[in-house]
Amino acid sequence: MIKSHSSDGQESVYFAPGELLFLVEHDEPLDPGALVEAVQAHPLVRGDERLAKARFSTERVLSFAPPASEVMSGPEQVKRRSLSALFGRAALSQADRRLAVYSTVFADLDLPDAELITLVEELDRRLEAGGEPGPGRIVLRTVTPNWLAAGAPYHIGTGGPGAQPVPAKIETGAWWQSAGADATGAPFSFALPLALAQSTAAGDGVQIAILDTAPGPEELKRAFSRWQGDHPLIRGLLGPTGALPSARLRVSFGDGTLFACLNSEESGFQLADHRYRMADHGLFVAGIIHSIAPQASLHLIRVLNDFGVGTLETITRGLHGVYTQRDRSRPLVVNLSLTLSLPLRGHQYPAIGPARLFADAGFIERMGWPLRWTCDLLQDDDVLIVAAAGNDASLGNRPFARQPAAFDSVVGVGALGVDGAPAGYSNLADQPSRIGIATFGGDTDASGAADSEGGVLGVYIGEFPDGAKNENGWARWAGTSFAAPAIAGVLARLRSTVYSPQDALRKVYETQGEVTPMPAVEEVLSLRQG
Repeated sequence: MIKSHSSDGQESVYFAPGELLFLVEHDEPLDPGALVEAVQAHPLVRGDERLAKARFSTERVLSFAPPASEVMSGPEQVKRRSLSALFGRAALSQADRRLAVYSTVFADLDLPDAELITLVEELDRRLEAGGEPGPGRIVLRTVTPNWLAAGAPYHIGTGGPGAQPVPAKIETGAWWQSAGADATGAPFSFALPLALAQSTAAGDGVQIAILDTAPGPEELKRAFSRWQGDHPLIRGLLGPTGALPSARLRVSFGDGTLFACLNSEESGFQLADHRYRMADHGLFVAGIIHSIAPQASLHLIRVLNDFGVGTLETITRGLHGVYTQRDRSRPLVVNLSLTLSLPLRGHQYPAIGPARLFADAGFIERMGWPLRWTCDLLQDDDVLIVAAAGNDASLGNRPFARQPAAFDSVVGVGALGVDGAPAGYSNLADQPSRIGIATFGGDTDASGAADSEGGVLGVYIGEFPDGAKNENGWARWAGTSFAAPAIAGVLARLRSTVYSPQDALRKVYETQGEVTPMPAVEEVLSLRQG
């Protein structure tokens, strides 16, 4: 794994040690066992002494195929479109999918980190040179490390929350505490531009998948028992009994063994400058969406550990479930308040590993293909995907959005402060493309914590990083992580009003074109909380 050190001397890493992902295409569905055998028999794998030692498991194979009626055999059958193209703008580079079905095959390989990334670079050169076709009608497209991902600016190597959460001061006995999640004028509610508020519904019939952290079921039950009487968002998400699934929220807690490993001191991961438990990150995101689209059905899917770190595998597995299990009779919006630790232009990285990893845009793009192809597939199925741009900005430098926000098939979201200017921590909402949107994501104070007045107000049921007592189930937080769900909530309102995915985006852009800076580097949607 690529390593560097944060300001406090802690080591930062970028991908899970000893793990590889093989991305393969095929013209018809294959069972996991056949795929593993085909990868192992591929000339590139079979002829390499290092890869011959890779350990595969059929349980770590994920296949993505259109519904059976839509599978077409033969090459060049995949027809892609991008949000850029839908708006008459030049699309960014394409991911070059060719066949109807593709699979991600994960494997363990006991190699030192430097040797692993060197192997990946060698394989990329050979695949780009043409290589040999594989057995079983598979085409090996790329081999990549199992990149780490985060919901919070350094970590494992990259960013998530722009600030740590702080307790929120709430007036005792306030009128809105007994109201619903749609209470207008409550401090947690969002005031939408008039054109959106008057022309949209409350998310009726819309599904929203939130891939993030998740508190445990017992934590949620205790929070409901303790605070539901005075907390509209807890009441709305978990009511009327606190049992899950509720009328508005269901939670998928993921593989307990896997996340116990990801949480552990020995083999787990924490964020270098955010080393605190943030299991509430996903719940905070869900609360923002619920306050904007209170009738939408939310599905919180755990793909990050309790410290806000996941892997390419956990995220791909979460999206695989979203794609294969969704109800296609209902609109779907996906919220990804997370970023991959892949190196991108405009970002600072240590001078470690092959030079191509930091300089070759094509190589970097291919490393992101497994996630990009999945986002493309969902978009082609009329799913709107919204993702946080990242929190790597510094004074005078706003780098491009991280993946997946940078993908053409994803709406990247940057953050604005209370004053409507770009937040000091926020990346640009997207790559050089106006698909991205910037909206309110909260202010920070001089210490790097969320501002006690200007941070986003949301539901928070755990302990605070500084040891402060949680008195009321509320917190202030800041980051592009919390701007993204605001856009997801607005898009859910539009989708519930029979807008198509493309028209829903157009409506957002048209609503506030006058406040978008010219020349535009990102669209702006002004939302006010409270």
